[in-house]
Amino acid sequence: MKVDRILEIIIYLINHDNVPASYLAERFHVSVRTIQRDMVSISSIGIPVYAEGGKYGGYSILPTYKIRNSDIRNDEQQMIIKALESLATSYTSDTLKALIEKYNAIIEKEGGQKVFWDFGVTRENNHVQNINNLLEQAIAERKHITFNYRNASGKKSKQYVEPLAIHYKWYAWYLFSYSPEKKQYRTFKVARIQSLHVDDIVSTIEHGYIEKLTETVSRIFIDVPAKERLWKALLLSFGNEIKVIGPESYKKELIETAKNFLSNYDI
Repeated sequence: MKVDRILEIIIYLINHDNVPASYLAERFHVSVRTIQRDMVSISSIGIPVYAEGGKYGGYSILPTYKIRNSDIRNDEQQMIIKALESLATSYTSDTLKALIEKYNAIIEKEGGQKVFWDFGVTRENNHVQNINNLLEQAIAERKHITFNYRNASGKKSKQYVEPLAIHYKWYAWYLFSYSPEKKQYRTFKVARIQSLHVDDIVSTIEHGYIEKLTETVSRIFIDVPAKERLWKALLLSFGNEIKVIGPESYKKELIETAKNFLSNYDI
């Protein structure tokens, strides 16, 4: 529904700056023209949305605008606080802890908690937490970093990159970065980073919308045991979002597994 989409766009813009219309169109499965009309609707109800032109331009809401707590339903408030608390199980941050306490102080708690999540199994160790803290600092100051890295095959390498973001997916933390030497974006698993050092060199490169970059250039290489059945289930779970590069025997085995699966249905 249009009203639901507009509300979601408003909330998204409050938390992001300079969002391209093309990204919003893709995110909400509508045309760019529809997004432009939505922006007119948002402005007409008094929310100060503005657009910036240029290569890295997009839509934003004035930083002075604040959404009222009464605009969020009680069940949504409970869901937000549980999401924050679940995040805290995998990411230790004083800022996050303070945010949870502040949000707890303002949300309504009528009827008690209805949804319970336990993400304790995903808790990262102290090494990952310490690396994340250093990465946050480097990202905020736009400084380059160097570190030792061991990939999934055990191969060691020395890396020099500009950190752009850290993100949590597949039950682990990953660093999204830019290699000035190779002139390409790269993803590293934080747990495999060792001897991290924040350099004094400050980046002057404008990368644009980082969240969009992480979705378009992310590539994961996975090494799996040849006789382990679980790897086929893992790869099939990605659907058409993954392509097996090699070896050829893996590709053939995965294709055969998919054919056997489809044979159970009248297609």
